[in-house]
Amino acid sequence: TVGDSPFSPIAVAEGAKEELSEPFDFGANNAQTFDIAASASLSVSAALGSGELVKTGPGLLALASADNVFMHGILLREGILSAASPAVLGGVETAPGGFRLAGGTLEVAGSGAYRRPFSVEASVAAVVKNDGDLHLSGFNAVSGCLIKRGAGQLTIEPRAGSKVKLAAVHGTDSDGWD
Repeated sequence: TVGDSPFSPIAVAEGAKEELSEPFDFGANNAQTFDIAASASLSVSAALGSGELVKTGPGLLALASADNVFMHGILLREGILSAASPAVLGGVETAPGGFRLAGGTLEVAGSGAYRRPFSVEASVAAVVKNDGDLHLSGFNAVSGCLIKRGAGQLTIEPRAGSKVKLAAVHGTDSDGWD
């Protein structure tokens, strides 16, 4: 069971550009919210973990450390979560949590595989943008659909019995649309 973090939500005000370069462990059984406002960003170069990361707000949360753990996974509710590679999303393949895309956009820069459960739980469409090749195993579209953007190949390995709804969009302008 994941509880609330003993830490307050990390909030970045509208238009602010912040950086976090010190490791931050919010506890194995805790969820830590990162609320990034419009036109704001938080770039994290240090390791985060070890519970569940929850991303809210329309702004950008950029992760760069391959040492992130996220034992209970990641919940992306809105905005943009940018990962330097799939390994940045928590490399412990045996961890109980996976990635839940409930809205917003997941941007993955490098190539590789995410071998933990990956589910789309959006009430509308959610977006994955990858410029390198990305493999998602344990994929499940609970609701909504997944829109794929970017030049990289996206390989989806569905979980048994899951339904996959996918729209492929390859764009050339700044927001990925043709």
